[in-house]
Amino acid sequence: MSDASVCWNCRARPAHPLAAHRVRLSRDVRRSWVVVGHHYEWRSREVSVPRCPRCRRINLAYATYHSVLRIGGGFVGFLAAAGAIAALVVHHYSALVVAGFMAAALLVVLVPARLIMWRHPRKEPTEYPPVAELIAAGWHIGNPY
Repeated sequence: MSDASVCWNCRARPAHPLAAHRVRLSRDVRRSWVVVGHHYEWRSREVSVPRCPRCRRINLAYATYHSVLRIGGGFVGFLAAAGAIAALVVHHYSALVVAGFMAAALLVVLVPARLIMWRHPRKEPTEYPPVAELIAAGWHIGNPY
């Protein structure tokens, strides 16, 4: 099989066109002044990184867990810290128990996420050779604005 027909993540299964990861690149940004502000123009290009449906699901789960952990971890950390400070100020230590349960709940989400990533390592789309060559040639990931 050719390189584009094999999944970039696992290198074991055939790639599927609907599961491909699309990397948007841009370069040569031009800014011009117009009456109401500035007008931006740039060159853009899109590269498809071949991926199988299974790796697409795993990457989606990783992205979901990553977002949930960041948002949930910040929220739980804030509540745990506020509860611990309140418990120490008013000498009511049941808030410390609640903070401990919040930390345990965060671990219940963290452990499966880490197990998924340990069993299925994720390759970054920017490491795919055609994308890496374009980045080396001066292209940037995403739109400039």
